[in-house]
Amino acid sequence: MKNKILSLVFAGIFVFILLAGLTAAVDLFEMNQVSAPTSISNDAGSFDVVFNIKYNGVLPSITVDLSSIVSTGTGIVTFSDGPSDITLTPGVAKEVTATITFNSGQTGSIAGTITATPSSGDTKNLPFSAELTVPVPDWRDDFCVYDEGINGNPGDLRVSIGSPTVTGFGDDNQWLPFDSVEVEVEVSNRGDDDVDNIEVEWGLYDEQADEWVIEVDREDDIDLSDGDEETLAFTLTIDDKMDIDLEDLDDGDHYVLYVRATGEVDNDDNNDSCATDREDIEIVIERDFAMLQDIQTPEVVQCGGTFDFAADVWNIGSRNQDEITVEIFNNDLGINQIIDVGDLDSFDSKKIHAQFIVPKDAEEKSYYLNMEVHDEDENVYVNDFNDDESIANVLFNVDGGCSTSGLTQEDVSLDANLVSGGEAGQPLVIKATVTNSGDKTATLVIGAAGFGGWASGSIASPDTLTLDSGESADVLLTLNVNDDAVSGDNVFNIEVVSQGELVAEQPVSVTITGKSSGGLGNIFGDNSFIWIFVIVDIILIAIIIMVALRVSKK
Repeated sequence: MKNKILSLVFAGIFVFILLAGLTAAVDLFEMNQVSAPTSISNDAGSFDVVFNIKYNGVLPSITVDLSSIVSTGTGIVTFSDGPSDITLTPGVAKEVTATITFNSGQTGSIAGTITATPSSGDTKNLPFSAELTVPVPDWRDDFCVYDEGINGNPGDLRVSIGSPTVTGFGDDNQWLPFDSVEVEVEVSNRGDDDVDNIEVEWGLYDEQADEWVIEVDREDDIDLSDGDEETLAFTLTIDDKMDIDLEDLDDGDHYVLYVRATGEVDNDDNNDSCATDREDIEIVIERDFAMLQDIQTPEVVQCGGTFDFAADVWNIGSRNQDEITVEIFNNDLGINQIIDVGDLDSFDSKKIHAQFIVPKDAEEKSYYLNMEVHDEDENVYVNDFNDDESIANVLFNVDGGCSTSGLTQEDVSLDANLVSGGEAGQPLVIKATVTNSGDKTATLVIGAAGFGGWASGSIASPDTLTLDSGESADVLLTLNVNDDAVSGDNVFNIEVVSQGELVAEQPVSVTITGKSSGGLGNIFGDNSFIWIFVIVDIILIAIIIMVALRVSKK
């Protein structure tokens, strides 16, 4: 009996030792992480650490006190169950969420420890750490970061897009196909350091189609000292040379003009700096509109020369067009041609050609060649955007080979006859008959030239004639023959001038009788013949008297 009691005692001691060992092998309180971020955007403002806590003992329940500390960065930890005291029953895990709230814009990391202290069991610590990352914005909101660009502006650059200057049918921020747009961009340095090698880039983007209409292009680099500014200009054209087809343009205001300036700050850090600006753009697509593009004309044409004209006719409307024509005209030059273009599909084009002769008698000056694009009803196309007509004008010059009077040498004829004179020292009078054989009324100035060796001057009476087509008139030309003119044939020219241009010239030959070289002629001067006549008469009277005296003596 005594042996049995001792056996039972030893058995109880063994069971007790065994149960104590099992209890020691089991952790009465557990704390395990479920999820936690290792990095978080510094503008997120908060992140969560999720963990489980569990009691494995034999007591009916225990309480757990939760606490925390943020050791790196600035933040506050709150728990999902609100109060820090949590009741646990054996074998039942409880999930707890700790929310770490921090101020946006911090850099580095947010780190700390969550501590769970149970009423029975060992205290557990759960560390957390999240790296704060600087988010890269969408380049559509910040063009500076486009294509691995710069996110930051330590140099304090500023970029400003000015009001576009539109050549074509659009204006301001509303553009039509084939508009040429000049854009001015002001770049300024508001910082305290110089910024060097500033690269200005721009592009036109379609937000709806999510594609570049005109890919990003680059302008010249500039340097800006602190406080300086500079204005640059670039030109873009809404034409068939863009990075998308013209037919892919949609009507609407979903286009954006982006500009950015990127440079290097001239200080110890040598950081890159970028500033950007954007402008919303509307592309206007008409329903029915055709226009001329790529007009090719010579800058200068001679009178009587051929004027070559070429151009592209574009249907820039959303609908197909039928029976398009182009009228080319200039009333001063008598030009009026109509070119049949035919039918054109939407955003299709056709090249046209024309030639005309510049009149021989055109005035040498600048002229406009006028061009109108007509629809099937022979009306000039008018757009709905601002009621502009499809009209173009090209300036060209007429220069060279022109008869400004409208007359040629074949249009004026002369006939000359001697009226009186022909002696040295005496007036010489020639009658010239002038005839206008042209087809226009002309004002003519008549004069003499080429007599410098034998006459001292000339007078035309009248000196100006206005003759209708086919009309003739006489002019008396008087030349003052020099006293010392040599006897013989001499030549001079009768000239006819119209509007400063010599249109007719007639050589005239006249015979001049010179004065004798000695004798009585030199003694008596201009009245020598009269004196000779008187002397001869005296001699004859003396002879008659002498004969009469002899007869009377006999």
